Amino acid sequence: RIGYAAGPFDVAAAYGKTDELIVGSNIDLDAWNIAGSWNFGFMKLSGFFSDMSADGSLAGVSGKAGRQNWYVGVAAPFGQWNLKASYGGTNGKDLLDGDDGSQWAIGVDYNLSKRPALYATWSSINNDGRSAFAVSTQSSALTAGNNSTGGQIGVRHSF
Repeated sequence: RIGYAAGPFDVAAAYGKTDELIVGSNIDLDAWNIAGSWNFGFMKLSGFFSDMSADGSLAGVSGKAGRQNWYVGVAAPFGQWNLKASYGGTNGKDLLDGDDGSQWAIGVDYNLSKRPALYATWSSINNDGRSAFAVSTQSSALTAGNNSTGGQIGVRHSF
């Protein structure tokens, strides 16, 4: 991982390679990503892109599979409020071709003081192909290609 930050600008990139991803397999994984943000003062704009590719075989299944993920987001402070929105997606490659999805999310934080805050978020995922991404791991299993929507509210305390 390498990064650079100066004033309102922040960027980082990383690369990793894992041989024999699963013990006893010949699956190799390559992954890289790049992310950055710019703080305009009245709002912060951020973005991310990653690419992962696995190649090998396990239990009689062989081939290459991968996924590209991306997102753009914005956060805007207004006094004790912080409004947030993001949109992102994922695209399957090779064996995962067509297994895509996209997600939008909105949220708001209200800072009660320096450390505690109230928060609320709402998000929706649109699944394509065999994708079954869900907004929560606590939800019931999705049928491939169906969508997921959910929200949360809570109290956060930073130590």
